[in-house]
Amino acid sequence: MHPDDFQPLLMDFQKKAVMSPTEENVRDYYVIQDIARRKSLAFANVASYVVQKYLELYVGKDYPVATPGRNALVRQSEEAESFIRNGENDFALLYFYSPTCPYCTEQEEILRYFMKKYHWQVKRVDINDNPQLGQRFGITITPSLLLIYKGSQDYIHVSSGVASMAEIEEKIYRGMRLLKGEITPEEYSLYEFQRGGSFDVKTHSLPFEAPLLLGK
Repeated sequence: MHPDDFQPLLMDFQKKAVMSPTEENVRDYYVIQDIARRKSLAFANVASYVVQKYLELYVGKDYPVATPGRNALVRQSEEAESFIRNGENDFALLYFYSPTCPYCTEQEEILRYFMKKYHWQVKRVDINDNPQLGQRFGITITPSLLLIYKGSQDYIHVSSGVASMAEIEEKIYRGMRLLKGEITPEEYSLYEFQRGGSFDVKTHSLPFEAPLLLGK
């Protein structure tokens, strides 16, 4: 049976069991569900085999899960910190806050750590005193962070609500690269060390059959 036909059948048995939860109806539903589970397991098993056999499909080479590989990944990911440090003269943060916002107190602590680590300029904007500026950038929540590309009209939202240090660093790194034209929105999550690998949407290392499968 085609999956498109099986899914409605499964839902029909589920609805029947819910509307009339007799022993027979509930058992029938679990029988159908068990068929679905076994089909899913069969797919998962074959998928594991295919990825192991065709190494070009294995993303672990670019995003390892083993401890040694993760340690190497962390070292490579330090590119983000270096990139942010080198951007202090070209970028700045607008920090929208409210004196009555309890979450802003927590964000202030994180921002102080960010400023100490990267020596960036962070302009604080009281949303109550500057409602027009908030409206200009579409700020409706405090705290909010905005990444500004100096000398241009370009900017990108970093966060709305309290953001962790790791989240701020990641989004600033990606936003900087996007605003500088080093990546496109399609490549937004791409680290430079991943370029040309499994996480690069503009590169493919699949077998030559791939274009045929896509009808090209």
